[in-house]
Amino acid sequence: MKTKFTYTGIRTKDLEKSLQFYVQVLGMKETGRSKIDQNKGTTVSLTTHDGGPVLELNYYEKGSPFDVEYVAGEGMDHLAFQVDDYPFPNSELEPYLVQIPPDPRVPLYVLVNWC
Repeated sequence: MKTKFTYTGIRTKDLEKSLQFYVQVLGMKETGRSKIDQNKGTTVSLTTHDGGPVLELNYYEKGSPFDVEYVAGEGMDHLAFQVDDYPFPNSELEPYLVQIPPDPRVPLYVLVNWC
């Protein structure tokens, strides 16, 4: 199986405050924003330069199954890898599979939970 690391997703409790920090203080640029109705979430993609690593901020509204309490240091939401062959030829990665976004317009990503 061939993979490509694509982005890091972190959770935020306050999307606008986080954006202010990453954009105004660190100079990152917003490159995309998506509303995900099925989990009452919003994602915002940020980068420092074209083709650079992507940081995805994940905000979950009250009532979302992902709106859970966490403390500083527990905000890592997921790592995303693009894969070239799914379903996997073996079940080695199945215990780590969290979700595959259902949007057919984007490449297939496997979000892994390594904990």
